[in-house]
Amino acid sequence: MSATTRPMEFTPFKLSPHGMWGGIENIARATVAAEQMGFYSIDMPDHIILPHKPTDPPMVDEVWYDNFVVASHLATLTKKIRFMFFALIVPYRPAIQTAKLLATLDVVSKGRVTIGTGSGWMKGEFDLLGVPFEERGRITDETLRAFRALWTEGHPEFHGKFVNFSNARFEPKPVQKPHIPLWIGGMGAAARRRCVEMGDGWMPMGGGSTESQQFKDAASEVQVIKEMLRKAGRNPDDFNFSFALAVGEQRPYMPHPTAATEDRMGRAARPAAPVAAPAQGTAPLPFDQNLVIDQIGRMRKAGFNHIYVRLGFSSANEIIKHMEWFSSKVMPAFRKTPVKR
Repeated sequence: MSATTRPMEFTPFKLSPHGMWGGIENIARATVAAEQMGFYSIDMPDHIILPHKPTDPPMVDEVWYDNFVVASHLATLTKKIRFMFFALIVPYRPAIQTAKLLATLDVVSKGRVTIGTGSGWMKGEFDLLGVPFEERGRITDETLRAFRALWTEGHPEFHGKFVNFSNARFEPKPVQKPHIPLWIGGMGAAARRRCVEMGDGWMPMGGGSTESQQFKDAASEVQVIKEMLRKAGRNPDDFNFSFALAVGEQRPYMPHPTAATEDRMGRAARPAAPVAAPAQGTAPLPFDQNLVIDQIGRMRKAGFNHIYVRLGFSSANEIIKHMEWFSSKVMPAFRKTPVKR
């Protein structure tokens, strides 16, 4: 393993489940606070419409805001923090329209968009959107290639099974050059290939401590991807590697009272049952300064330069309190001179 020479960056929370925040105002308050404390980004998972069947995951009771609208609003309130679309489920939306949304958001935010790509997993959502689930991998590949053409070429052209255009003009181009960063999600052969062909970073789903099997597998994958980048003539030191670490009690999700819906008769719906926090592979770390610093130090030595810190919380006030702890107790340890290889 070789330690990263890139600055360590931290993301303190994801927006989902949106219903727990109690409104956009609380999301905005936490995002502004995260920027003031020096965090790198906020994480914005992606769903559009959720299937409602007894066999589907219990997330059907959640509110899911549109990330493009929310990020545009947050961009007007902040100046530095980045908007990490992780994961943007690439097959869900038409390639040209999505490229336009992302490029415009990059202009509005003055170059603060990062895309963590995903091919999707919820078949019921694909069915509702009319997108062929079995083709999601190929759609993802074509869409990402189309993004790059639209964002970088003066007269973009692309021909595929699902995406086709020529004799076109596409503006605005993104502020970031050569294009908006694409951090590839997932593990395995397809993810590796996308990393080498068109990625600027790699961020697998899941996470865990340095003792977990998930981490060991991901650390090995880092080395495989680095070697593939070298063979392709790319510098691995220019590539980003991300992993997740849970810190603090991972609270079950209980929809916020103000997010209650109404049934078809107009009566207030009963609060949904709590949804258990996702398993992380290992128990979360306690709020222990030395322990957390040690774990992140090991992640850095494995090659990771970005950590999504899953700070357990159940309200905007609580996440702000936990961010204050992390930014004052942990982050200063990683603001030193980068480790030499």
